[in-house]
Amino acid sequence: TTGQRISLKMIAEESRYRPPDIGLTKDQFPVFEKLIGHPKGVMIVSGPRSSGVTSTLYAILRTHDAFMQNIHTLEITKSMMLENITQHVFEANEATATFGNRFRSLIRTEPDVAMAGDSPDNETMAFAAAAGRQQKKLYLGMTANDTFSALRRYLDAVGDPGLAASSLVTLTNQRLVRVLCTACRRAYKPDPALLKKGNLPTGENRPFYRPPNPEEIEVDKHGNQLICQVCQGSGYLGRTGVFEILAIDEHLRGLIAKGADIQTMKAEARKKGMLYLQEVALHKVYEGATSIAEVLRVTKEEAPRTR
Repeated sequence: TTGQRISLKMIAEESRYRPPDIGLTKDQFPVFEKLIGHPKGVMIVSGPRSSGVTSTLYAILRTHDAFMQNIHTLEITKSMMLENITQHVFEANEATATFGNRFRSLIRTEPDVAMAGDSPDNETMAFAAAAGRQQKKLYLGMTANDTFSALRRYLDAVGDPGLAASSLVTLTNQRLVRVLCTACRRAYKPDPALLKKGNLPTGENRPFYRPPNPEEIEVDKHGNQLICQVCQGSGYLGRTGVFEILAIDEHLRGLIAKGADIQTMKAEARKKGMLYLQEVALHKVYEGATSIAEVLRVTKEEAPRTR
């Protein structure tokens, strides 16, 4: 009644997450681990708002030895404490400093690893590209709908294709999908055309799963629905990440340096076996982790513009 309120934010398992915990597929994890292991360069972690980008960045930072390496972050909002990592909070009302200036000052303290979260501005990305060519490992969080949208924004910010290409290691894009409750999920036979579209095996007689429909919920002798005690009737329990990974190999690096258009780079990445976000999500459905409806919900985005 006096205008005060309490805001609760639940942070449980996320405070201990490392890359094996965030939802990478068995094929993606060794690739992701190798990319993190690069001694220098820029790695961009992207996704829409509330898609778990910060949790992924934190999970990556925990893989670095905070006792042997000097690790710093610059964030607008510090989501949680990172043990033995120096976290700087940027105040937007600072009179003379911009996010980019603060990040430049941070890099001048000679950290081994640095992270700029909260969708860094053009100034920050341009400076990160230059610093990434030195013995620095830099992680940038970015708001984007897919890896190629993130790449286009990064190239526009840096302004020099050669500089951008020389330090870029990888880009990822992600979504959070709800995980099906194994206590009440329902099996059904998938459409073979959908399996083919998602590059999934068609010869196996493996079911897909979905939450129960209202008419499938059992009732007691009084006609009251028997709600699943595990998920409280929601059909889902917990969330996991779905990731699109664009690894920058030497051929793709050469295309970026030459100023090739996004469509050319996209074709090259597909030739090397890159899977789009929805294709990776369909593999989660194939494994029984989530449902088709959930995949469509989180991956339904406006088609990105290309140039």
